[in-house]
Amino acid sequence: MAWKAVAIGYRIPRLSLAPPIPASRAVKFGDGRRPAWERRVTGAAIAAIAVVLASSRLPFGRMSALDWKRHGMELFSQGDVSGSLEQFNKVLDAFPEELPYLWQRGLSLFYLDRFEEGAAQFREDTKLGNNDSEEALWCFLCEARSYSLEEARQRIPDTGKDSRAYMNQIYKLYKQGGDPQQMLGSFLKEDRGQAFFYASLYSGLYYEALGEFEPAKSAIMSACASSYGSTSQDYMVSVAKVHCKTRKWC
Repeated sequence: MAWKAVAIGYRIPRLSLAPPIPASRAVKFGDGRRPAWERRVTGAAIAAIAVVLASSRLPFGRMSALDWKRHGMELFSQGDVSGSLEQFNKVLDAFPEELPYLWQRGLSLFYLDRFEEGAAQFREDTKLGNNDSEEALWCFLCEARSYSLEEARQRIPDTGKDSRAYMNQIYKLYKQGGDPQQMLGSFLKEDRGQAFFYASLYSGLYYEALGEFEPAKSAIMSACASSYGSTSQDYMVSVAKVHCKTRKWC
């Protein structure tokens, strides 16, 4: 069974109530390009999930798992990274089969400097085969710290062609090396929207992996200040802001 709904101004493309689909895939927000629906929802939009769940027939345990995940996302967005990990781990403890869908847990592990665990989480995510390159990039960022930049480059998972052209350019930078500024330059004529935000965020993260902290700071703060970074409910906007807070840039 599937149906569509609109809550608090954010479109819910699909709600599947047919078991045994994992709880993390039961609701999908945003543009529908990926099974990990939560990337597009933070703040007030997270509350929309409760509206959906109130009228759903999901088993109680699954509803609890969704609530833990929602709460973990809220805590992360508020800067409580440790608290967010506790919530994501509750989901994992209760439903081990959810592991490949807990990419948010990988982000929390990264910001707690638990890089080996973070890399393992992101590698599980890439096994879904959804051609989303971001988990591969975060795996690289974790392993660049656990091993070395070159070894991380050799180990980066192959996720196939991303549906977002700009993410393919970013993946190429991580995989093959190059000048982040040159890659970023191709997005400077953008309207400071989604593509510019993602290019700036991942350029900054790449600079940081290189040990070049000033250009890293400049790029990620530009991402936060962009039109997309200033207005979007995208979970990755929260990631950019948490990154700045953990580095004491703001």
